[in-house]
Amino acid sequence: MKIGMICSYNERCGMAEYTKSLVEDLITKGIDVKVAANYSNDPTESDQPYVGRFFHVGFMDHKRGYDIDGMVEFFKDRDIIHCQYEPALYDPILFEELFLNFKTKLKVKTVFTTHTASFWNTFDLRLIDHCITHSHMWCSGTIIPPGVKFFDNTHMPTSYTVGTSSICSLPNSRNLNNLVEGAIKGTNIRFDTNITDGKWVNIDTLALNLSKSWIISLIYPEIDNILSSSAVTLAMGLQRPILISNTNWFQHVIDYPGLYICSNVEDTKDNIEYLCNPFNYKKICEELSSRKQKLIDDGRAFDNFVNKHIGVYRNLLS
Repeated sequence: MKIGMICSYNERCGMAEYTKSLVEDLITKGIDVKVAANYSNDPTESDQPYVGRFFHVGFMDHKRGYDIDGMVEFFKDRDIIHCQYEPALYDPILFEELFLNFKTKLKVKTVFTTHTASFWNTFDLRLIDHCITHSHMWCSGTIIPPGVKFFDNTHMPTSYTVGTSSICSLPNSRNLNNLVEGAIKGTNIRFDTNITDGKWVNIDTLALNLSKSWIISLIYPEIDNILSSSAVTLAMGLQRPILISNTNWFQHVIDYPGLYICSNVEDTKDNIEYLCNPFNYKKICEELSSRKQKLIDDGRAFDNFVNKHIGVYRNLLS
């Protein structure tokens, strides 16, 4: 089975990190993968042998253009071409021309993972053989929620300590910091909004930095689109209590234990007081353990996530 993957790669981009994790685990499972990536001005690391660069992403490098012939040649031995689709990454006119070439010249099966519910109005959906979504959408062929990768928590406290009086948010996140700041005013609780000192770090380093805090805050504003937060997927893999808002960002996980819903300063304060009370520590840890088991039982662990993709590929080729 030979898969061609299209996405940003080795970039300071959540979609690139998502794709890299999937690609690396597919390769570990013996799947032959090539990645057609964007031209990069400042890659996060040297490209792996299976990565080629063929297209511009306007908001990253402020250029326009695709090497369509080069990508067709690169993928000529592939059985399936899988695109991680986010409209902002691609040029609508050149992108459609690219997939028309795939279908007419290579005659391969095509899979899209749509990370939002929106397609360009002009795009010919007949160029897609199968659509993967993270939750139910109008275009869902197979629903595969983001996989949760459970990290080794070297900083996980074994009992309530002073370190559990700490909160962090992800760097450059949408977190409504003012709600947390208002909730902890007058307390000795630390709130760190710059856990990477402004530097780009890989996912393992980010996880390690996040795990130094007891609470992870993901209180996001409402959004009209249907999508899934990769930040909460990362946070759940760290066995930490998480502050969230009741928005579309988190509808795919909102019923899981260990998530504490905040809509204003007062209920943010109530949740933080509960989570920082040493008498509640044992109960909170039980909730986090329950969340991990439920994620595994629901097939949301990362290994299962990767296996579901392999299942989609096999079904398309059968």
